[in-house]
Amino acid sequence: MIVLSLAQNFALLVTLLVVHQMLLTSPPRSGAMVEALSGLLFGAVGLVGMMTPVPFPPGIIFDGRSIILCAAGLFGGPIPAAVSAIICGAYRLHLGGGGVIMGVSVIVESAALGVLFRRL
Repeated sequence: MIVLSLAQNFALLVTLLVVHQMLLTSPPRSGAMVEALSGLLFGAVGLVGMMTPVPFPPGIIFDGRSIILCAAGLFGGPIPAAVSAIICGAYRLHLGGGGVIMGVSVIVESAALGVLFRRL
């Protein structure tokens, strides 16, 4: 079961890379539109990843959202990172459980680190 969950999260990451690359190489659009679409894409993939976590006790989830959010900041910038962090953070708050504070903290930290690495 753990291997299947990890494989699903890995497949989501590969799909994210392919679709994001298609978005970046599509016909020219305004920068703000591409950033907003990137944020929605990263947020949607993070959300789906959170819906297929590696099983742990109730309320404690382990998934690839930190990788996705860090990539949103690194490759997309602050706007995609913020949009995707809001989507994932809202869903994590909705899930509740014992790990909600840590989960939201990881979401904020991952997005911020991605943006920081982009600046560096």
